[in-house]
Amino acid sequence: MNQPQTVLIVDDDPVFLVLARRCITLAFSQAPVRVDVVASADAAIASAKRVMPDLVVLDYCMPREDGVGALTRLRGLAGGDRPRVVVVSATVPSLGKWHFEALGVTDFVSKPVRPQAFIALIADIATRAGWQSARLNAPRGDPQRTP
Repeated sequence: MNQPQTVLIVDDDPVFLVLARRCITLAFSQAPVRVDVVASADAAIASAKRVMPDLVVLDYCMPREDGVGALTRLRGLAGGDRPRVVVVSATVPSLGKWHFEALGVTDFVSKPVRPQAFIALIADIATRAGWQSARLNAPRGDPQRTP
């Protein structure tokens, strides 16, 4: 059996954590996946020090430290340049988006997240990364990316 891909969800909203975990499990329908959830930047860094994730779903706006700060610290860890990152937020200011792009982020998702579109985006990332084969019956539609 293949080693599972590790996905780290970082968000201070417990409802979103449950939704995102379920969506990621559905998106990885053809590959084993381990999903870790944390509610803060500090917890995300501690988790990444134990096991560097393959994919991070990162909230932009969190208390104490925002997503830019969390991702900057993650990228500074050994192997921290490896994870693919999806930023989720109700609003990402232009300056914040620029910072994320400089840190290698290409996928931004608006909240409230539409589950089917979020599943399609995560499945597409997993397929492009070679973690699973293309899904024949993948959900279609706007992946809800912000411009």
